[in-house]
Parts: sequence; C-alpha cells; structure tokens
Amino acid sequence: MTTVEHVRHHESDHPWFIRAAARWLSNWRARRQIRKLSDYETRILNDMGVTRDEVKWAAKLPLSVNPAWELRNRSRTRRVVESSIR
Repeated sequence: MTTVEHVRHHESDHPWFIRAAARWLSNWRARRQIRKLSDYETRILNDMGVTRDEVKWAAKLPLSVNPAWELRNRSRTRRVVESSIR
C-alpha cells in the first residue's frame, strides 16, 4: 500500500503559493541560524571565513532570499579579493 510518505513529489507539482511559502519558511530558518552566528566569538567567525559585519548583513536580508547562500557568496568574494591583493 502506498502512503503519503512513499510518494515523492517534484517541486513543480505544487502550486506557486505552496512553493513560495516553503521557500519563505526555509529562508526564515536559515536566518535564525545566521543570527545565532552573531553570538560567536570573532576568532571563531574568522575560522569559519566570515566577518561579524557579513553576519549582520545576512541577518537583515529579506525573506525572499536565502541568507546562508548570500553570506557564503559574499564571504567567498571577499576572500578572493583579499587573496588577489596580497
């Protein structure tokens, strides 16, 4: 017998508002995790490759974007620029 748990749906099978709500919820959860990073010591953030200002910036992004992805992209870009200057 097939149950709901056994049926795999493709994301496009859902109406746009369900997909938007799921994306919003995912971005909201990511934002909560990003905000927790602001409690870390600066040296730990440095070990992670991000700055405190980047964490603050990502935590303020709108829910339409994933702050974890944006933080990663911004910190990578900064590190590439910094390494090319040296």
